[in-house]
Amino acid sequence: MVRGSAIIVGAVAVVMLATTPATPRSRFYKHKSLLSMGYKDKQIASGRWRVSGQTNEPTAQDVALALAMYRSALLVKRAGYPYLQVVKTQHVRSMDATFMQFAELEVVGVQSAAAPVACRNKDRNVHLCRNFPVDTLIAEAGAELRHSRTEIAEDLAAVSRTAAN
Repeated sequence: MVRGSAIIVGAVAVVMLATTPATPRSRFYKHKSLLSMGYKDKQIASGRWRVSGQTNEPTAQDVALALAMYRSALLVKRAGYPYLQVVKTQHVRSMDATFMQFAELEVVGVQSAAAPVACRNKDRNVHLCRNFPVDTLIAEAGAELRHSRTEIAEDLAAVSRTAAN
Protein backbone atom coordinates (compact mmCIF):
# COMPACT_ATOMS: atom_id res chain seq x y z
CA MET A 1 0.00 0.00 0.00
CA VAL A 2 2.89 2.37 0.65
CA ARG A 3 4.06 2.02 -2.96
CA GLY A 4 0.56 2.90 -4.28
CA SER A 5 0.42 5.98 -2.06
CA ALA A 6 3.82 7.12 -3.34
CA ILE A 7 2.61 6.82 -6.94
CA ILE A 8 -0.51 8.87 -6.17
CA VAL A 9 1.52 11.55 -4.37
CA GLY A 10 3.96 11.66 -7.29
CA ALA A 11 1.12 11.99 -9.80
CA VAL A 12 -0.47 14.81 -7.80
CA ALA A 13 2.90 16.62 -7.68
CA VAL A 14 3.29 16.31 -11.46
CA VAL A 15 -0.22 17.70 -12.03
CA MET A 16 0.44 20.58 -9.64
CA LEU A 17 3.70 21.44 -11.37
CA ALA A 18 2.06 21.27 -14.78
CA THR A 19 -0.77 23.62 -13.76
CA THR A 20 1.27 26.06 -11.68
CA PRO A 21 2.79 29.00 -13.55
CA ALA A 22 6.59 29.01 -13.65
CA THR A 23 6.70 32.46 -12.06
CA PRO A 24 4.33 34.48 -9.91
CA ARG A 25 4.72 37.33 -12.42
CA SER A 26 1.03 37.79 -13.18
CA ARG A 27 0.26 38.39 -9.50
CA PHE A 28 2.49 41.46 -9.34
CA TYR A 29 3.02 43.06 -12.73
CA LYS A 30 -0.40 44.32 -13.66
CA HIS A 31 -2.21 47.62 -13.47
CA LYS A 32 -3.65 48.11 -9.99
CA SER A 33 -7.40 48.29 -9.67
CA LEU A 34 -9.37 49.24 -6.59
CA LEU A 35 -9.05 45.87 -4.85
CA SER A 36 -6.00 44.34 -6.53
CA MET A 37 -2.29 44.62 -6.07
CA GLY A 38 -0.12 45.92 -8.88
CA TYR A 39 1.18 49.23 -10.19
CA LYS A 40 -0.28 52.65 -10.94
CA ASP A 41 1.43 55.37 -12.91
CA LYS A 42 0.72 58.91 -13.94
CA GLN A 43 2.78 61.29 -16.03
CA ILE A 44 2.86 64.55 -14.05
CA ALA A 45 5.07 66.57 -16.42
CA SER A 46 7.18 66.03 -19.49
CA GLY A 47 9.74 63.36 -18.55
CA ARG A 48 8.35 63.04 -14.99
CA TRP A 49 6.10 60.34 -13.52
CA ARG A 50 4.56 59.27 -10.23
CA VAL A 51 4.56 55.48 -9.99
CA SER A 52 3.34 53.26 -7.18
CA GLY A 53 3.37 49.57 -6.44
CA GLN A 54 1.27 47.70 -3.90
CA THR A 55 1.22 44.10 -2.75
CA ASN A 56 -0.69 42.31 -0.03
CA GLU A 57 1.42 39.21 0.47
CA PRO A 58 3.70 38.14 3.29
CA THR A 59 7.19 38.35 1.87
CA ALA A 60 10.60 39.41 3.08
CA GLN A 61 11.30 41.10 -0.25
CA ASP A 62 10.38 44.68 -0.97
CA VAL A 63 8.13 43.60 -3.82
CA ALA A 64 6.16 46.86 -3.93
CA LEU A 65 9.37 48.86 -4.32
CA ALA A 66 10.69 46.50 -7.00
CA LEU A 67 7.36 46.77 -8.82
CA ALA A 68 7.42 50.58 -8.75
CA MET A 69 11.07 50.67 -9.86
CA TYR A 70 10.43 48.20 -12.70
CA ARG A 71 7.40 50.09 -14.01
CA SER A 72 9.27 53.42 -13.68
CA ALA A 73 12.19 52.07 -15.70
CA LEU A 74 9.87 50.85 -18.46
CA LEU A 75 8.16 54.26 -18.68
CA VAL A 76 11.45 56.14 -18.75
CA LYS A 77 12.82 53.81 -21.43
CA ARG A 78 9.67 54.27 -23.51
CA ALA A 79 10.23 58.04 -23.34
CA GLY A 80 13.78 57.56 -24.68
CA TYR A 81 15.85 58.24 -21.57
CA PRO A 82 18.82 55.99 -20.71
CA TYR A 83 18.74 56.91 -16.99
CA LEU A 84 16.03 57.11 -14.37
CA GLN A 85 16.39 59.59 -11.53
CA VAL A 86 14.40 58.94 -8.36
CA VAL A 87 13.58 62.31 -6.81
CA LYS A 88 11.04 61.32 -4.14
CA THR A 89 10.00 58.10 -2.43
CA GLN A 90 7.43 56.87 0.01
CA HIS A 91 7.77 53.28 1.14
CA VAL A 92 5.63 51.44 3.70
CA ARG A 93 5.87 47.84 4.85
CA SER A 94 3.14 46.76 7.23
CA MET A 95 3.94 43.99 9.67
CA ASP A 96 0.36 43.56 10.84
CA ALA A 97 -2.10 40.97 9.54
CA THR A 98 -2.53 42.77 6.18
CA PHE A 99 1.11 42.28 5.07
CA MET A 100 0.59 45.36 2.89
CA GLN A 101 3.56 46.84 1.07
CA PHE A 102 3.28 50.18 -0.68
CA ALA A 103 5.90 52.18 -2.53
CA GLU A 104 5.44 55.42 -4.43
CA LEU A 105 8.17 57.04 -6.48
CA GLU A 106 8.49 60.29 -8.31
CA VAL A 107 10.91 59.74 -11.16
CA VAL A 108 12.48 61.80 -13.92
CA GLY A 109 14.08 60.58 -17.12
CA VAL A 110 17.63 61.93 -17.56
CA GLN A 111 20.25 61.62 -20.28
CA SER A 112 23.34 61.20 -18.08
CA ALA A 113 24.40 59.22 -15.05
CA ALA A 114 26.09 62.41 -13.87
CA ALA A 115 22.86 64.47 -13.90
CA PRO A 116 22.49 66.32 -10.59
CA VAL A 117 19.88 64.69 -8.35
CA ALA A 118 17.16 66.97 -7.02
CA CYS A 119 16.05 64.81 -4.08
CA ARG A 120 12.82 65.84 -2.41
CA ASN A 121 12.95 63.20 0.37
CA LYS A 122 13.20 64.24 3.97
CA ASP A 123 13.13 60.77 5.47
CA ARG A 124 15.17 57.61 5.78
CA ASN A 125 14.68 56.77 2.09
CA VAL A 126 17.02 59.54 0.94
CA HIS A 127 19.48 56.84 -0.20
CA LEU A 128 17.04 55.94 -3.00
CA CYS A 129 17.40 59.40 -4.57
CA ARG A 130 19.93 58.79 -7.31
CA ASN A 131 20.35 58.00 -10.98
CA PHE A 132 19.88 54.44 -12.21
CA PRO A 133 20.79 53.03 -15.65
CA VAL A 134 17.40 52.05 -17.07
CA ASP A 135 18.47 48.76 -18.68
CA THR A 136 20.22 47.58 -15.51
CA LEU A 137 17.22 48.55 -13.39
CA ILE A 138 14.83 46.68 -15.69
CA ALA A 139 16.97 43.54 -15.45
CA GLU A 140 17.48 43.71 -11.67
CA ALA A 141 13.95 44.71 -10.66
CA GLY A 142 12.54 42.23 -13.17
CA ALA A 143 14.61 39.46 -11.60
CA GLU A 144 13.46 40.51 -8.12
CA LEU A 145 9.87 40.20 -9.34
CA ARG A 146 10.83 36.74 -10.65
CA HIS A 147 10.28 37.67 -14.29
CA SER A 148 12.05 35.43 -16.76
CA ARG A 149 14.23 36.98 -19.45
CA THR A 150 11.44 36.20 -21.91
CA GLU A 151 8.87 38.07 -19.80
CA ILE A 152 11.18 41.08 -19.48
CA ALA A 153 11.67 41.04 -23.26
CA GLU A 154 7.87 40.93 -23.70
CA ASP A 155 7.43 43.93 -21.36
CA LEU A 156 10.10 45.85 -23.29
CA ALA A 157 8.40 44.98 -26.58
CA ALA A 158 5.05 46.14 -25.20
CA VAL A 159 6.65 49.42 -24.10
CA SER A 160 8.14 49.86 -27.58
CA ARG A 161 4.76 49.22 -29.23
CA THR A 162 3.09 51.75 -26.92
CA ALA A 163 5.76 54.36 -27.72
CA ALA A 164 5.27 53.82 -31.47
CA ASN A 165 1.50 54.47 -31.25
